[in-house]
Amino acid sequence: MIKKIVDDVFLQNSYVLEIDSKIVIIDPGYSYEDIVKYLDGKKPDLILLTHFHFDHVACVDKLCEDYGIKAYIHEAEFLIVQKDTLAELMGFSHVKVDGKNLIEFKDKIDILPSLKIINAPGHSPGSCLLIYKDAMFSGDVIFAESIGRMDFPYGDPQKMRESLRMIKKLDDCTVYPGHGPKAALSEITKLEFFRD
Repeated sequence: MIKKIVDDVFLQNSYVLEIDSKIVIIDPGYSYEDIVKYLDGKKPDLILLTHFHFDHVACVDKLCEDYGIKAYIHEAEFLIVQKDTLAELMGFSHVKVDGKNLIEFKDKIDILPSLKIINAPGHSPGSCLLIYKDAMFSGDVIFAESIGRMDFPYGDPQKMRESLRMIKKLDDCTVYPGHGPKAALSEITKLEFFRD
């Protein structure tokens, strides 16, 4: 079962699910209390981050410290970890994540052999798609009716075009985005953004 938790600050989606017998939190954002309430005493095993924008990582340190776990992030995203200019630009410079709680990954995470990871830059350098069975967690790469912004620091329209071309070739699945409702990938790829 995939549990979606929406924060009331940025309407950002966090997800809690089980992958390979591990309880996984994806993009915890500002949803600390709701995540803890949903876990109801269960201990999560790890956090997965689709990218490192502050609205997706705000409570990472608190969850890592409270549960003694680590958060996994794509290696290409470490530029943003070191200098999160987006948080500063938007007046959220108080959102910091201690690098000691982060573990870099590239294209796999050994303790989650069933998870497929695809780097999809454009919104940010290390934005990635996390695919488990027929579910894709897309962060801010694609949404039900749009694609991620590229006008933030480290956004790249050319890389986004390349990512969208790659996404069109993927098998159909249900997309669970970082904001908004879920949708079938086959429906999303019909949007004008996917036309060459």
